[in-house]
Amino acid sequence: MGGMQALDIITGLIVVYVSLSIVCTAVNELIAGWLNLRAAHLKECIDSFMGSSDEESVENDFFAHAIIQSLCRRKGPEKKRYPSYISSHTFSIVLMDILRTRAKESGAGSSPEMDTMITALGEKSELKSILRVLWEESGGDLKKFKAGLESWYDNIMGRVAGWYKRKMQIITLCVAIVIVAATNADTIQIIKSMSNDPALRNTLVSQAKVLVSEKSGQVSVDSGRVPEGASPALQQINARLGSLGLPLGWHRDRDHKRDGIENLVLEIINKIAGLFITVFAVSLGAPFWFDILNRLMNLRAAGTREDTEKDSRKQ
Repeated sequence: MGGMQALDIITGLIVVYVSLSIVCTAVNELIAGWLNLRAAHLKECIDSFMGSSDEESVENDFFAHAIIQSLCRRKGPEKKRYPSYISSHTFSIVLMDILRTRAKESGAGSSPEMDTMITALGEKSELKSILRVLWEESGGDLKKFKAGLESWYDNIMGRVAGWYKRKMQIITLCVAIVIVAATNADTIQIIKSMSNDPALRNTLVSQAKVLVSEKSGQVSVDSGRVPEGASPALQQINARLGSLGLPLGWHRDRDHKRDGIENLVLEIINKIAGLFITVFAVSLGAPFWFDILNRLMNLRAAGTREDTEKDSRKQ
């Protein structure tokens, strides 16, 4: 196998991974939206560092606040609504308003001091000790206190984002298993098909060029999403993926009774290995494969220019 042929096979394989990864990402978004996972995860984390979950708790007042409710998607008055994102500035404003309101209700007057506002929190509230430390660290400066509060919240949300990402990785892996199993996307079999079919390789390489030429591969690996500008090329690839001659789908084309037990076991092992490789590849996500595809296409272009220069020198 020549170097360019191997590069073509790798390029074609990545195009398949990109297409399957996009389907996986779309399913993930549907699941996350249907279950409202981001909002549920955010609420769970805010509840955990604010303290108790009784009816008089700060977190209940926080999520019932008008500013927080204005960030929620409207689903009807009978259902509780939670936002999927709350900025540190919004968090600070709402929490300060709740503290001020509670202090007033406890008889602290119309302009309660910060110490009084913190003291007005219930004894069971874990938030009370956190705010006390932040207030002492600020040296009694309200601006520094708010800045420290927002910084603390940002640090918490950084960890929350990591927890959510790990949870979504589990969902992604499960979705990838279902998609790969349903399509029978066997990496080993796909490589064999491309090795024996130059037309299939050329078709997949052409699809890769379409992606790169439309700059749909300009995706950050950490972004987690595919840009809207990529949709025409991706729709074309997804629409044609099943008609490219790839060995996708389950079908009975052999009589295993004549193969012998050893060949059958070997075939099963190869099939499991091929599907496992595809599952792992798809779980890495489309942005990761877009980045690799861009580098490969640049490598191909460099190799083509070098070959052309060598040919011209021989002449």
